[in-house]
Amino acid sequence: ADDITDWCGLYDIPLLSRRRLANRLTAVASHGIEAGLGLATAQLRTTVMSHLPPDLVSLRENGTPVPSKDWSRGSGTRYCAECLREYPGVFYTHWRLWWSFICVRHHTLLRGGCPACHQEIVEADIHEREARDPKLCWATSPDGDYCRHPLADAWKEPVIDIDSPMLQAQLVLARGWVRLSADLP
Repeated sequence: ADDITDWCGLYDIPLLSRRRLANRLTAVASHGIEAGLGLATAQLRTTVMSHLPPDLVSLRENGTPVPSKDWSRGSGTRYCAECLREYPGVFYTHWRLWWSFICVRHHTLLRGGCPACHQEIVEADIHEREARDPKLCWATSPDGDYCRHPLADAWKEPVIDIDSPMLQAQLVLARGWVRLSADLP
């Protein structure tokens, strides 16, 4: 097999639908990924935006966000370095929401880019021929290579005081995804 699309038998799915799998996982794709990678369908469903409540993200049937209700980042993600140290390579779905800005476990600001090259997090593409280590930065450096800096190796963010209005606001907002999210440890 050449890439994840081959391994999971996804070439029968139209290209646009494959590109939207991060938003909406179809039954055909779910079964293919389960067979190709051994990941349970229930677990796979928590990795896409459509598992979040409709008041957090609204998707059309084709998997594209509805612009008037689009609270998702569309592409890219933030992350918590502490969470990546505890669960290497795990990027939680709710980190892709615009209004997710503090880690509700560690009470620190989420990072929007690599601590070394300062570029946004580059997400894997379904057509990639080689597996990427999700713990590393895959932004392209000026010399054409990849940064490859470990994302968890970052400056220490100060813990936000529990009485901070910013943290209190995040905890209220997070009720929408924490109570329903199976991907939180």
